[in-house]
Amino acid sequence: MRFFITLLYYLGLSTLLFSQNSTITGKINNYTGNDSLNIVTFGTQKPIEQKVAVSSNGKFTYTYPSQGADFSKIYFTPKDFILIVLNSDETAKIEADYTNMSQTYTIKGAEDAELIQQNNQALLNYMHAMNELQESFKQKIDSIEQEKEQFIIQTIKDNVGSLSVLALIDLVDQKKYPEIYTLIDSALYKKYPKNSVVVNFHRNINQSNHLQQGTIIPNIELTDENGETVSLESFRGQTVLVVFWATWCRPCRMEIPHIKKAYEKYNDKGFTAFSVSTDKVKQKWLDFVQTEPVPWTTTHDGDGTYSNIFQVRSIPFTILIDAEGRIIAKNVRGEALKQYLEQIYAD
Repeated sequence: MRFFITLLYYLGLSTLLFSQNSTITGKINNYTGNDSLNIVTFGTQKPIEQKVAVSSNGKFTYTYPSQGADFSKIYFTPKDFILIVLNSDETAKIEADYTNMSQTYTIKGAEDAELIQQNNQALLNYMHAMNELQESFKQKIDSIEQEKEQFIIQTIKDNVGSLSVLALIDLVDQKKYPEIYTLIDSALYKKYPKNSVVVNFHRNINQSNHLQQGTIIPNIELTDENGETVSLESFRGQTVLVVFWATWCRPCRMEIPHIKKAYEKYNDKGFTAFSVSTDKVKQKWLDFVQTEPVPWTTTHDGDGTYSNIFQVRSIPFTILIDAEGRIIAKNVRGEALKQYLEQIYAD
């Protein structure tokens, strides 16, 4: 029994003697001074996470008992970390930039940790070389792409009356070159008015150009509740919200308070609304505006003339136009209307 106790004593003493300290010290350049450094140590023991204070000038020191070679993961944010290996009784001296620790750090005093850093730096060099090569290829590809684009544009211009250009037009960005689409449409529709492919192209062009942002809105000329003819063009000089609606449409009626609020706030600055009722029965519209009057102009489009012109598919359908009658945006409702008007009338 005495022998067993003596053996335990010497084993404990041996463990104590061979358990030594390891130290991680360093400087973090451009440190903001707002957060602690996280150091997670693992290898010969269960992972231990420690938050280490960093001084205002970026310096820190962390010492821990070690029984052999341990890994340490050092980071402020988990995705930007430094991985080192530190043997017992070694001191690793690290310097890194706070904004990009993993790619800027240097280390001294720990052989394995220095080797990891050297390997990382070599891999970074390869990555940078690959990125430079990719950028070079990208520039060459972009150059060829531009040449191809100009070839297509010029070929279309040179053969605008030929049906062959329809095989190229899908390769042209309509937003970037709307005039090319218009050029083809005007030339081919005049020459081949009965060709189904040309007719379909013509129809698509008209639809895509309809009510586009920045274009002048078609005029609306209807009678108001007093029987007076009013024209949308007469509101030039004001920002106008054109509203297609109906008395039976609950979302339309729910939108009225938002428009009233905008009207009350911005009317003296130049904002108004122009309502177009799509009610089939005119009297329902008249009854509504008499019982729930609004301060802006309201008109009636009973036969759907302007609903067809504006291709109204659902209501409420709104269009916000500027003082020159140019379309600012479509389907502007609720909070969106408030935000647009705040931008327009910002002091």
